[in-house]
Amino acid sequence: MSVFTSATVEIEFTAGVWTDVSAYYALERGITIRQGRATEFDEVSAGMLRLTLRNDDGRFMPDNTGSPHYPNVIEGKRIRFKVTKAGVTYTRFYGWIQSWEPDFPTANTTGATVLVTATDALGLLAQRKLRSNW
Repeated sequence: MSVFTSATVEIEFTAGVWTDVSAYYALERGITIRQGRATEFDEVSAGMLRLTLRNDDGRFMPDNTGSPHYPNVIEGKRIRFKVTKAGVTYTRFYGWIQSWEPDFPTANTTGATVLVTATDALGLLAQRKLRSNW
């Protein structure tokens, strides 16, 4: 079994426009994608994505007015993660960003990262409150 040859991370900061942020994806930190169910007897749970983006220039900080993505670094933006294997591209995750968690391991911005957590459509539905007059 071969490994994918490339990975693409895209975020829809502006409606209808997908921005490729793959150059900032910290591949060495790994990625977590959970979808479906652990066994055939478990209930299906919401899909979840966790990945880390390099943030040395602060472009993924919500309050940074100098960011090329300002003011759209907020929860609720769509994200997709795709991989390419043997010349075929597969979408491994499609969902909505739930949180941006900045991390500054040193006193300056060198090495700064942002942990992005997202959920799929099932996760969004689980957050909805149903109202009924009955």
